[in-house]
Amino acid sequence: MNNEYSEQLANPTIESALKDWREQGGLTRLEGTKCDMCQNIYFPRRAVCPECHSIEVSPVKFSGYGTVINIEKNDIPQIAIFGYREKIPRFLAVIRLTEGPYVLGEIIESNVRLEDSLLNKTVKMVVRKQSRSANTTWKYGYKFELISNMEVE
Repeated sequence: MNNEYSEQLANPTIESALKDWREQGGLTRLEGTKCDMCQNIYFPRRAVCPECHSIEVSPVKFSGYGTVINIEKNDIPQIAIFGYREKIPRFLAVIRLTEGPYVLGEIIESNVRLEDSLLNKTVKMVVRKQSRSANTTWKYGYKFELISNMEVE
């Protein structure tokens, strides 16, 4: 049998948003693990506790609330090549979740010009589009947006 298209793959990988939702909970639901022995909490999920090497770990779902610890304004032109041309500058931050783990994420929908003024601000996790996959479906992932102190409970 002859291939009609030279670029056609013999065994293509089919991407699915539902598969991503089921298998990659850390990308869309901020799921991590908690060691049942030493009680440490980790993100992303781990099969073995890196502290005490126990395999007795249980899944934990984080609240999505946290505090900005460090922030970097990213307006490097190379980012435009990867499909983020309309989103320059981007604020990439290290966020300490209320449960303890640190997460790297993007701060979105902030009209703040000085990145220093975002330090120690409270943020919450939201799910947003990340990029398009090979079969033109959108890939989703977590990002963070600023919230007022009145909204935190």
